Amino acid sequence: MTEFQSNQETANTQQNSDENKLVQPPKVCKPPAPAGIRLLGPVDIAPLEAILNQLTENVWRMEDEHKPNNFDCFHHTRHIIFRFCSFKDIWSFSSNPAWKIWGRLLLPIMHQASAAYGFTEPVYPKAMFASLTAGHRIDTHIDGGPAAFYVHKIHVPVRTEIAAKIIVNKVAHHLRKGYAYEVNNKIPHGAYNGGCKDRVHFIFEVFDGAACTRGK
Repeated sequence: MTEFQSNQETANTQQNSDENKLVQPPKVCKPPAPAGIRLLGPVDIAPLEAILNQLTENVWRMEDEHKPNNFDCFHHTRHIIFRFCSFKDIWSFSSNPAWKIWGRLLLPIMHQASAAYGFTEPVYPKAMFASLTAGHRIDTHIDGGPAAFYVHKIHVPVRTEIAAKIIVNKVAHHLRKGYAYEVNNKIPHGAYNGGCKDRVHFIFEVFDGAACTRGK
């Protein structure tokens, strides 16, 4: 069994445990989500883009085979998962081996993108690359699980074209490369890549650890 698979078994065990229940915090844990999409501002993706372009098809294939978010709506989307959390408890998350390699490049982007929230203790329970194949779509869906109500979901386009769109509440938006956006994950959303190349977003979630109580 690989270290990746071991981590995923641990995460799955935690997800199914009755002990991992999200506790309603005594104060506001998450500022209001945008009605659809919120522009957070520019981020420096140059170092990330340079290394991302060196990833081989074999790396994408192997990482995608073990992803925990193997949902039907992502039928033409490949993922490289760095961090993933329980659907019940935002504090119950684990880092995969790839995080040791990519973390130093990803964390500055995550800090820069989430600075607009003014969090005292930003915590990042999920982080991943998502590559949507040219000419295909992500089906409309709503992120499931109680934990989704307590996080902000951030998209940072790293490789995209004007014909690549994200659809939120039936409204299509093009997310520009090198900018960070919050997407409301609790309303219907999907995507379509009408471009000639695979669209790659860096996607992560964030919450304020100082404002959220831990599950009990």
